[in-house]
Amino acid sequence: MRQRATVFAFFLLVAIGAASQYAQAANLTVNCDRKETIHKAVKLLATTNPQGPNTISVVGSCRENILVRSMDRLTLITKKGASITDRSNGSLAVVDIEDSHSVTLQGFTINGGSGGVLCNTKCLLPDWQHD
Repeated sequence: MRQRATVFAFFLLVAIGAASQYAQAANLTVNCDRKETIHKAVKLLATTNPQGPNTISVVGSCRENILVRSMDRLTLITKKGASITDRSNGSLAVVDIEDSHSVTLQGFTINGGSGGVLCNTKCLLPDWQHD
C-alpha cells in the first residue's frame, strides 16, 4: 500500500509540474528593423502557449499583415512607437484577430490595410493610431 501511495504522489507531482509549465507567461521581443516579424512570433506562441498569457514587445517599422487566430490573453505592445504597415496593397486588414479572447494591441501606428485592425472577438485596443 505504501508503494502505491509513493507512486501516486510521484505521478501527482509530475502532473502539477507539467500543468504549471503550461501556465507560464511567454514574453517575446520582435525587432522589425532586423527583419524579425510579428507573424513568426504569433505563430510560435500559437503552437506553444495559445492560452497565454503572452506578450510580444515590438520595436521598429514592420511591414506585414498579421493573423491572430485561436489565442487568448495576448498582448502586442510597443514602448517606442512601432508601426505596422500593410503588405497586401489594401486587400487585408493589417491586424486580423479571429476566435481569440483578451487580445490587446497597444501603442502602434497602423498604416494602410482594408480596415487597419479587424477584431471579431473580445479585443482591447487602447492606444493605436490608423493612417
